[in-house]
Formats: sequence, structure tokens, C-alpha cells
Amino acid sequence: FNGLMMDAFLMAEDIDRTQFVKDFYDSNIEEDGAVKNYIEGELDSIEAARGLFDLLNETVDHEKYEQAIQYIYSQLEQQVVYEECGGNYLHKQEGNAPVESWSDYQIGLDGLYMAQPFLIECANAIDEGKLELTNSEGEGVNSAVIYQEVYERMQWVADHMKDESTGLYYHGWNSDDQSGTHSFRYGNGADAYEQSEKQRERRRRQKSRGRIRIS
Repeated sequence: FNGLMMDAFLMAEDIDRTQFVKDFYDSNIEEDGAVKNYIEGELDSIEAARGLFDLLNETVDHEKYEQAIQYIYSQLEQQVVYEECGGNYLHKQEGNAPVESWSDYQIGLDGLYMAQPFLIECANAIDEGKLELTNSEGEGVNSAVIYQEVYERMQWVADHMKDESTGLYYHGWNSDDQSGTHSFRYGNGADAYEQSEKQRERRRRQKSRGRIRIS
């Protein structure tokens, strides 16, 4: 919710709303980039970070925002990945195991909307020379690798989790026995998938316009 609201305020391109967003993030990010109240192992925690990438463009002193993005990227590196499912992430975990509520269907469609746009934003910012990320081995992160991995995850979901009879996507996938999808078709999930695909295009349009800068 906070991420959507912050993003909407920034899209208004109003100096007061932009300052509000900056104040919001400043109050929730430690000086070393650690994010207050971040729930480790939950893809839902990532969505609130979406406004940070705008602040890379619109603020003069943005080192703390870069550190926060690195912090979240490092958290995502620790998320369980199911290689047999296109490299998609376990939606919610404790340690390296699913939490009880996600033990039957470990991959959630809404996880696409949480994690993949964040990764696309990372890759875009790297390409634009506005961000440098390192992986768990201390190596620089390659944007081309991110783009390819995001594509493969989304393509796998399109191939396996879509109900062709309705055009809707199933909410979950059982990665343990490959038995297939959750019986619940996720109406909002179609929008989540579409919005994930549109995120890069929206950023491209934003770059073509002048942006508000604040100190």
C-alpha cells in the first residue's frame, strides 16, 4: 500500500508531494540503508520500495536510497528460488522453508508484482548509470542478467498458471509435486501480471519528461 501511494504522489510531479515521499522514506530508512520494520522472507515487503527509484532521479543526496535498494536486493538474494518453476521465488518463508500458510502452494502470482518490477527498476537504474549493485559474492550485478531472469519467470507463469478457458491466472502453484495450480482463479492476478509487464514502459515514459528535483 505504501509503495503504491508513494508512487502515485511522485507521478503527480508536485514539489510538496515529492517532499512528502522523501520524508516518508527518510523516516523509514536507517543511515546505513537498512529498512525499518522490513519483514525478511516476504515478497510483500518489497513493494514499498518502488518510490526509491524516483528519488534517485529527483534528489541531490541519494546515497541512502541506493543503500536501501542494495539492502532489499540482498534480501531478495536470500529468497528461496524454484529453478524447476522458471526461477520463481517462494512467496513467503521462514529460514529456507515456506511459512505454514504457503506450504501447499509456494509460488504466489502476486509475488510477480512485488519482486519483478523491483528487479526491472534495478536493471534500468544500472543501465542509466544511477545505481551500482553487488551480489552476495561481492560482484557487480549485470542488468542483462536481471532482464533475462525476469523474462523467464514471467514467461513460465504465463505458460503454466493461466487458465485458458477464462483468461485468468491461478493464484498459486505447488512446486513440490508439480501437481499444478491452486483451484482459486485470481481475478486481480491478471492485473498484477499485466502491471508487472507495464512497469518498464511506464519508467521509459517518465524518463522522457522533466522531473522535479529536491534537496
